[in-house]
Amino acid sequence: MGVIQAWRAGDVAMVARPIHDPWAVGCDQQAVHERLLNYGRWACDKMQTGHCSSVEWQYDAGGREVQPARVARAAVLDAEVIFGALRQLPERERIVLNLWYVNRRTPNRIAMRAGVSPRDLPVVLRSARQMLINRLRRVGG
Repeated sequence: MGVIQAWRAGDVAMVARPIHDPWAVGCDQQAVHERLLNYGRWACDKMQTGHCSSVEWQYDAGGREVQPARVARAAVLDAEVIFGALRQLPERERIVLNLWYVNRRTPNRIAMRAGVSPRDLPVVLRSARQMLINRLRRVGG
C-alpha cells in the first residue's frame, strides 16, 4: 500500500513526473518578486482617488463608524528604487512587468500589448525579472 505502480511496463507513474508551472517564481527571483509586488501596491496607492468632502462614507447604515480595511502599506523608498530601475529597462520588459504587477492584466492581454506570443510570456516575464535584478545590482539597489 502507498506504492504507485504503472499499468504497463512502458508507463511512467504519475508521481514520478514533475509538474512544471511556467508561472512559478524561481527561488533566485523571489526577492525581486516581493519587491515588485510592493512596487505594484505603491503604484496603485498613488492612483487611488480620495472621497468627497462629505463624511457620510465613514458611517454604515446604522450610523456606526466604519473602520477602514487594513491593507498592506507599500515601502515607499524601495518602491521608488524599483520605479527608477524599471525606467531603465527595455520597453518590452518594462511593459510586461508593469502590466503584470501594477495593472494586473490577463496573460493574453499582456502578451498582445508586449508583442509576444502568450506561450512565450512566462519566459519573457522571467527574463524581465532577471534584467531588473541585474539593473538593481548595477545601481546598488
